[in-house]
Amino acid sequence: MNFSRTLDFFEESIARTYFQQLMSGVEFCHSKGVVHRDLKPENLLLDDQFTLKLADFGFSNVVCAAHKLMFTECGTPGYMAPEMLKSKGYDGTKADIWACGVILFIMLAGFPPFQKPSTSDWWFNKLSNNKHALFWQAHSRSAYFSDQTKDFINKILNPDAEKRISIADMKKHPWWKGATITNASLVAELNRRKTTLDSVKNKEKEKKKKEKESLTSDVVMRGEGDPTGDDLPPSPPKFSFKHQIYDAPTFVTKTLDFEDSKEGKPLILDSSIVRYTRFSSAAAPAKIVDRVSEIIQAMSGKTAVKDHFKVKAQYGDISFVAQVFTDPSSEKNVVVDFRKKSGSAVEFRSFYQEVRAQLSDIVLQPADTSKKSTKTVETEVEVEVDTV
Repeated sequence: MNFSRTLDFFEESIARTYFQQLMSGVEFCHSKGVVHRDLKPENLLLDDQFTLKLADFGFSNVVCAAHKLMFTECGTPGYMAPEMLKSKGYDGTKADIWACGVILFIMLAGFPPFQKPSTSDWWFNKLSNNKHALFWQAHSRSAYFSDQTKDFINKILNPDAEKRISIADMKKHPWWKGATITNASLVAELNRRKTTLDSVKNKEKEKKKKEKESLTSDVVMRGEGDPTGDDLPPSPPKFSFKHQIYDAPTFVTKTLDFEDSKEGKPLILDSSIVRYTRFSSAAAPAKIVDRVSEIIQAMSGKTAVKDHFKVKAQYGDISFVAQVFTDPSSEKNVVVDFRKKSGSAVEFRSFYQEVRAQLSDIVLQPADTSKKSTKTVETEVEVEVDTV
């Protein structure tokens, strides 16, 4: 939004105060075995005393001793840790810490540190290749960061999850031990900001009525130039703040390989788990495979049918497998599972939704889908008890 620059960021003492409140809440959740997996400013609320509260646990998960790694790609891309997009499993606690680092950067700068955790992004590319000097040189043109701040954020936004700083070590860092603001001063400052912000927003509403062109905030800036190059980008990065929200999941199961698909039946699924690229159908498996292949080819994708119940496909930079499984909970239905092998998780989700839309005549909707609003789906708690 086009708010005054003084409203875009916090002074370091305020940012530190809120960051400590944020980490206190996150640390408590982690101590109870819960990871949030969608930490971002929109999911942080303030009470009447402007105390920070964690909200929207729609993608939260329980960490099990037997299954510490998680595989579900969820959350908002700009805040997702890079390991969440690699399909190799990730530690949810370390992914939460990464998101907190992005939030801290935004509190201090008024803009995000990068647009997405991909080497095609100029700013993230510098973090990934240990070119921190260039990363901070580019950002210091638009905001001030002390040397302690830079070191602290470098340790949080470490692309290597194994080397990422822990909450316990955060508390030992000199930046953490810096000045904070009293509650009374915090209330006074936030009330002042709220009054100013309300005035700015009212002026913007009047301006919008007179404007015919779209707001510049609706435009998502893409990384400019060669992301691997050392020439500084012309402007700071921006987020589109598009939340990854998917359809109501089908609660089905993990694959068991004890039944040979060549005998005429698809493999069976077992062990309850949530996946967002899977649906149930009453259609014949052969018909489903044919339909899926035809749709992907019509969209300029390439396919190869394997074992009668599996379609290997390539669409642009995305490779995936679509497979039909026997649904153990139904004698008549089957489950169609799409699993990404490589490529962008966001693009894969979008492509899956397009394919599914063209299969609407054979897709079975969950019995209670019509009763769920979008808001309800977003706030459901997903518990991952096994991996697929």
